Parts: sequence; C-alpha cells; structure tokens
Amino acid sequence: MARILFVDDDPLTLETYSTIIGFFGHEVLLESNAKQAIQTAAEKLPDLLVLDMNLPDLHGFDLLRRLRKNAKTAKIPAFMVSASPEAFRNGAIQAGAQEFHGKPIFPDELFAIIEKYTSCNV
Repeated sequence: MARILFVDDDPLTLETYSTIIGFFGHEVLLESNAKQAIQTAAEKLPDLLVLDMNLPDLHGFDLLRRLRKNAKTAKIPAFMVSASPEAFRNGAIQAGAQEFHGKPIFPDELFAIIEKYTSCNV
C-alpha cells in the first residue's frame, strides 16, 4: 500500500481524504501547513504528495518548489489541487507537479492518481 501526504488548510478536506484513502489500507499523512508538510515529507518519505494551493503559511507553488529542492523529496510525485483550476494549472506544472486538478476531487479520480504514481491498486 502507498503512503500519501495530503496538505490542505481545510480540516474537513483532510478528514475526507483520510477516511476515503485510509479505508483502502493506504497510510495517510495529514498536514495543514507548509512548514509541517516539508518536515513530514522529509521524515516519512511518502509515495505521493497531494497539495492544496492556498495554505496559511506558503503558497502551494512555493511549497512544491521547496520540496523539489530537497534531495530527499525531490522525486516524490506531486498532485496539486485548487478551487480555481484553470488559473493555477500552468503554474503547478512549472513548479514541478505531475498533475493538477480542480476541487472537489472525487474518489475515483484520486484512486486513479494513486494507482498511476504509486503502482498500488485501490
């Protein structure tokens, strides 16, 4: 099973991710700010990052750029999400995301991403 780090400032979104993905046996790591996300990613080395764009302490692009500069986290696949998908799509890809999706992201879409980037069947 995969270890997935979800970073979002909305507690309900994090709870939803945790419930849905955890149900399928994946290890779910949750962070609500960039500072903790950077630390958790470097310590736990998740198989996939799911990052929101708007965080209280750092923009999602900047978070991803910092993760890409760290040798430990540079190659972890990243999937970015935002309530404003078209406005951020190009910036997310330029910052190093493999994919970008608007919110809400539905479980079947999330499962497809997990399978694509972690080689885990859900």
